[in-house]
Amino acid sequence: LKDEQSRIRAMVFTKTLGDIKLKDGDVITAVGKISFYSRYGTYTFLVNKLEVQGIGYNFEQFAKLYKELAALGYFEESRKKPLPKYPNVIGVVTSTTGAALQDIRAVIIRRYPKITMLVCHAKMQGDNVDVEVADAIHRLEKLGVDTIILSRGGGDADDLAAFNSKLIADTIYNSDVPIISAIGHEIDFSISDFVADKRAATPSIAAEISVPEISEVIKKIDDLKDDITQSFNQVLQNYKLKLSFLEKEIKLGSPAQKIYEKKMMMKDLQSML
Repeated sequence: LKDEQSRIRAMVFTKTLGDIKLKDGDVITAVGKISFYSRYGTYTFLVNKLEVQGIGYNFEQFAKLYKELAALGYFEESRKKPLPKYPNVIGVVTSTTGAALQDIRAVIIRRYPKITMLVCHAKMQGDNVDVEVADAIHRLEKLGVDTIILSRGGGDADDLAAFNSKLIADTIYNSDVPIISAIGHEIDFSISDFVADKRAATPSIAAEISVPEISEVIKKIDDLKDDITQSFNQVLQNYKLKLSFLEKEIKLGSPAQKIYEKKMMMKDLQSML
């Protein structure tokens, strides 16, 4: 690495580079640490993160994929699936060691304790995040969950960049199960947020919108009971009135009534004779 005044020997691993193609003359921002080799008295700058100067490599890749998926209709509101109002099973794709899972579990237990929650572990940063996330979604689909929450807590742009993945986008787009994406914090956005059926600013909000509030459900049930009871009583009252009318009709048309009328007629005739 060099600038107008000096230079330093630097080393970067292929895995750190990814698919970045560096060439002489590129202006970059590099983050790393200094290594001292005492035998020869040399210093080396060990690079563990870098980006090409400008809008940044990650954002450039994000913009490129966003444009491609937008053209394919991945972000259309018309294709997004509604979340079920009263789910029975919620699936969660996240790291089982992360704080996001604890936030989601606490909110769901508080709001809707009767529900079943299935957690499928997936790495949330590092290599092969997209492969693990896609595999976890497929496994939860096979288990018959009603909704899937894809979530991780906050992180820097490099950590969240794993969710700007074509594989994750394809998996969400082709899923028959509604998916909520909650990646990072409110100010963070990823491709998975745009493709998902619902985007949540935080893991806790994702949990809130995935299930109803149990007190509201109980009130709804009580209201329905009252409506059913009122409707039943009204129907019962109508049948009672109808029965009373029919009883009068039967009484007026009964044989005893007709005999009584004939007897009265005979008495009138006898009097006339």
